[in-house]
Order: sequence, then structure tokens, then C-alpha cells
Amino acid sequence: MERRVRLALGILIILLMSPWSSMVGPEDDETQRLVDERDVEFFSIRTDAYSDFVGTYALSDVEEERLIAAESRIGTFSSNGLELLRPLSSEVLEPRLDVQLFLVDNDRHMADVRNDLSEIPG
Repeated sequence: MERRVRLALGILIILLMSPWSSMVGPEDDETQRLVDERDVEFFSIRTDAYSDFVGTYALSDVEEERLIAAESRIGTFSSNGLELLRPLSSEVLEPRLDVQLFLVDNDRHMADVRNDLSEIPG
């Protein structure tokens, strides 16, 4: 019985002393040495940070090389107009206001065209 009482008292003392064990920590020199050895840089990113990103396409002065014709699954659009690769139904050939195609002259830089388009409301 006496042995059980000692064991219970020992466990009780350990449990009572456990909150104060966090106050007894490694020395500051040891902590600083561990931080120096890790050589890790911590950072955090806001959850909405990606919505604030603004970027540009390449702003080089190199002349862009674009094809004269735009090829798609239905045909080729060039300076001669649209040349269909296959016959299309009359529903597809109806004009639509919700679909737009922009043709850009080869003499204009695409960054300038994008800037001009961004100024148009809607």
C-alpha cells in the first residue's frame, strides 16, 4: 500500500509541476544557436493576395511576328475574309452581339492594343 501511495504522490507532483516546466527553458545562447543553424525565413501570405496581383505582358521593343491569317476549327480568317473548311448550319452563321472578334493590324504592338481595349467600357 505504501508503494502505491508513493507512486500516486510522485505522479501528482509531476502533474502539478508540469505548468512551471515551460518557464524553465533552454538558455538564450542555445536558442540563438538553433535559429542560426536552421537558416530558415518564415513569411505569410494574405488569403486575398492573389486578387491584388497586377502584371503586364512582356514590354519589349522587339517587333512582334504574327501570322497574317487566323486559323480555327471552322476555317481560316485572313485579309480575304473567312474561308470555311466545312459547311455550317444557318444558325451558326447568324450574327451575334455576345461574340466579338478583333483583328489587329501587324503594325500595332499587342500591348498597345490591350491598353486601348481596356479603356473601352463594357
